Amino acid sequence: MPKISTIGIFAPASALKETEGLTAGINFLETLGFKIKLASNLELQDELCPGSFFPGRPQERIDAMMQLWSDPEVDILLAMRGGYGCMQLLDKLDYDYIKKNPKPVLGYSDLTALFAALYTQAYNSELELFHTPILLELPELKQNSRESFINLLEQLDPAAYVDYDFRLNTGTRVLGGNLSLISSLVGTRYLPNFSDSILFLEDCKEPSYKIEKMFYQLEHAGCFDDIAELQLGIASEAEYPADYLSELAKRKDLKIRKDIPVGHGETNLSISLG
Repeated sequence: MPKISTIGIFAPASALKETEGLTAGINFLETLGFKIKLASNLELQDELCPGSFFPGRPQERIDAMMQLWSDPEVDILLAMRGGYGCMQLLDKLDYDYIKKNPKPVLGYSDLTALFAALYTQAYNSELELFHTPILLELPELKQNSRESFINLLEQLDPAAYVDYDFRLNTGTRVLGGNLSLISSLVGTRYLPNFSDSILFLEDCKEPSYKIEKMFYQLEHAGCFDDIAELQLGIASEAEYPADYLSELAKRKDLKIRKDIPVGHGETNLSISLG
């Protein structure tokens, strides 16, 4: 039986689109037997940048998230969607409070930035976060992705998590997430130390030259120097630079695994990061 009772749905990144709805995702979770609490900002539509809509200004998004975080009934937090917006929050979060009151957080894509910040600034590289589909994707998941997501929910133990006594990843730790977000964190205090870890990266809808540029940025920053392995998710509507990766593997004597079924592909299995 799952140890989770209540899931909090929060919106730290982009706003809902007109064609998107919350009902189906909420119904998916309720059918599994979970109670749902919604952040107060889920349906806000603020245009903070031309053509980019967010569910509230940065502090509004943080306040809505922390209201769920401080609710003792909320066991875990699941992101409504990704898009863009988490980078706007990183220097405004109360990491001391979060450290004293840790909760599992689920999502992916733009959530990579938030995960990295929580991991480095609040959880002292001791607790995992969870790379999973977002709420709006749940009703359309393929069977293997659905089963993987449900299996992760069944394994999570919020009580052990609060006591810093919980890890799903018992082997070499996996770190990373969305390539665009990881490369954007280079040079900041939020970038994790990838030494001795499996570095997982994925992206979508990016031309090969931009992806190659981001790989070069990580390489020049030393991110590939001491990792155990580089794993690449399926590049949806994108292409990894094959020649560059081949040369990188030789330069760094690095094992590179491709087509990991995690990320923006048709299959998005749930994994733990940390």
